[in-house]
Amino acid sequence: MFNSFRRGLGAWFPLATPISPPPKPSELDAFARYCDELTHGFTKVATLIIVGVAVLWWPLDLIVLPPSVASTYGTFRLSMVLFGVTAYAILRRLPPGRAASYSVGVGIAVFNALLGWFLGSLEGLLGIQYMYPLPFASFLLILEWRWRFTFALLAVSFGWLAVAASAGGLPEIAYGTLSSAIGTAIIATLFSESLRYLLMSRFLSELRLSALRSHLEERVTEQGRDLRALARAQIDSLDSEGRWLSRELHDALGQELTAMRVVVDLAAIQLDAGQNRAGRETLLELETLLRRQQTSLRRILARMRPEAVEQVGFLEAVRGLVTEVTRGSDVKADLTVDEGLEAHVDVISPAVADTLYRILQEALSNVVRHAEATSASVTLERDGDSLVLRIADNGKGPDFAVTGGCHVGLLGIRERATLCGGVASWGPGPQRRGMQVDVRLPLKR
Repeated sequence: MFNSFRRGLGAWFPLATPISPPPKPSELDAFARYCDELTHGFTKVATLIIVGVAVLWWPLDLIVLPPSVASTYGTFRLSMVLFGVTAYAILRRLPPGRAASYSVGVGIAVFNALLGWFLGSLEGLLGIQYMYPLPFASFLLILEWRWRFTFALLAVSFGWLAVAASAGGLPEIAYGTLSSAIGTAIIATLFSESLRYLLMSRFLSELRLSALRSHLEERVTEQGRDLRALARAQIDSLDSEGRWLSRELHDALGQELTAMRVVVDLAAIQLDAGQNRAGRETLLELETLLRRQQTSLRRILARMRPEAVEQVGFLEAVRGLVTEVTRGSDVKADLTVDEGLEAHVDVISPAVADTLYRILQEALSNVVRHAEATSASVTLERDGDSLVLRIADNGKGPDFAVTGGCHVGLLGIRERATLCGGVASWGPGPQRRGMQVDVRLPLKR
């Protein structure tokens, strides 16, 4: 109703433009509560001012005005005091709301009738003063404009009839002021609509700014929490990788190098003793140890360095990673590569390939370590200018209702995807079992 009224005035008043975007129901409810408090508070203050003015002007009337006029004014001011005190007492008991605003509207009409009665008894030009309180009706901001206009006209009618009745009939002064009083009611209503528009614009701006500030504060808090979790995860990952590398170097390469030294010494002894056949067999065993060491080095490089992608190619590196990460676990992993991607794998930039390799490594490690899964599927496909990676498992999955499925491993995946210009999301897996991670990266970065 408010915006439709503003649009109707737009043809006549250039500033009468609707609020954009239009207020939501929740915002209108909040503004109504604000107007409740504003109207309620303003009216209580206004009644106290009326009482104060009546008391302060009473002695001045006795000095300045003739006795007959001063007596009439004294009676009127006493009525003002009684009216103001009564209105204030009623408003203190009424909570802010439409009922209070309706009561104020009726009170203004009664006050105007009281004013008109006493002014009519004085006759003369003083009768025009009954229209002066009409603008008070324009401050009933909680009510729609038609209600404010109705109460203003009600006050006009009460005041005009009171002037006429007090003066005995319908004197000329009552006829002469009727059009002015109605005009005052219209102007007061238009003024109140402009005031309501300005108040609503400011209120909505502050409300939306406060909501945006709260949202930004929540996002900053969330981002800070994610960054701290990611930093802890990176530190833990570095420590874990360091321990793993130390263990691999000691248990695998260290033992193999020791075995190779023993084999070399044995071969030297055998050759010195003329045992050529035995020495040749020992050297063949040394060759086996060398090949085993090469395999161990490739495994370490595949985990520690994405450059494995450059060495054997992106798809081969991915296949090797799927096999290597799930080796020795209860997880059976299947890899599906889109035929279109298989034929045009060279369109993937090195940065994207390295990022995707690391993301797949983290996701599969999460499946093996935490999911308690028996199977996992990895899908790689091209979708326009994007590369889509999907990892799904049949494990226990996190409690999405409580945590949203988010943990530090997934935060790392999302961080890598974001830095590469992509997005990462996760949710329940097929048939609402396990978990599924979807990553979309641009082909070129």
